[in-house]
Amino acid sequence: MRRNFYALGPSSPTLRSLTAGVNWGLIVRRTLHETASSVRLNPASVALDLAQHFGAAIRRHRETLRLSQEELADRAGLDRSYLGRIERSEQNATLASAQKLADAVGSDLDVIFATARQIALGAGQR
Repeated sequence: MRRNFYALGPSSPTLRSLTAGVNWGLIVRRTLHETASSVRLNPASVALDLAQHFGAAIRRHRETLRLSQEELADRAGLDRSYLGRIERSEQNATLASAQKLADAVGSDLDVIFATARQIALGAGQR
């Protein structure tokens, strides 16, 4: 079914009613996944330190979902200060913690790593 969105006026339904029932979390996850899967990496051309950019990737996913550090830490069952140290790259996450964080933002760990690659490639181009 195709809807025409050009007729939004006083007598037409509002945009809010047109988007009622939309699963915004799913849209955000798909957008992040599509962005992450579009990153193509030639390992021979770029040396990446994914551990350095893992925290920035977690922060990007957290901010996309509009979660505070405390909310994400509660979802993941981690301490907020530990999450802050991970996001600032002051401490590396364990594999178990990385998986908990990925689950808490509703994403796969490979998508988080793809985001970290994208951030690393973007930082290398500056």
